[in-house]
Amino acid sequence: FPVTIICYNSGNSSILSGRNNIIYDNTDYSAIISGQENRLNRTTHNSIVAGCCNVICQFSHKSSIMGGHCNSITIYSYNTSIIGGYCNCVDYSYNSSIIGGLCNRIYSSGQESVILGGCNNVINEVAERTSIIGGCQNEIYGAKNSVILGGSNLYLSVSDTVLVPKLRINTVQNSPSDAQILTRGGSGDVNYRTVASLQPSFGGIVN
Repeated sequence: FPVTIICYNSGNSSILSGRNNIIYDNTDYSAIISGQENRLNRTTHNSIVAGCCNVICQFSHKSSIMGGHCNSITIYSYNTSIIGGYCNCVDYSYNSSIIGGLCNRIYSSGQESVILGGCNNVINEVAERTSIIGGCQNEIYGAKNSVILGGSNLYLSVSDTVLVPKLRINTVQNSPSDAQILTRGGSGDVNYRTVASLQPSFGGIVN
């Protein structure tokens, strides 16, 4: 038989339909709406909407999980969300989200960050305002204002940086009057040089 339980000292909380959903004690102003085997435990102002085996617990206030399977928000993760996907986790982080994907994780005080799709991607160690979009087994570690776009096994710990495995531009405009060109350094950083710096020592023009 389906079981629906709201435990002691969980004020103004509710479960609307679903099967075997539980709101444990000291969970206030929260709701589980449909789904199966979902859990809210010791947290306030939270919601789980549908899905299966999703969990919000341990003082992760004002957070939500919408759909998906085996997703979790745990250990003081304020104002966070997970939308869909499987086995995604936000742990001890703030104002962050995971949207879709498989086994993605934001933890160790990740702030204002997002993982969009992909699998086994990680944002951690006080990374702030960062994003991983797609790809697999990519990691942002301690950086601020940085992004990884696609690819696999990419690691980024430098702030104010966008990391891509390959860059392809479909169309560029011919501009003969431009005085600067892009170059790639040995570390992979994109820089620029002036056209004048490419002139040979005898003063001729490179055609």
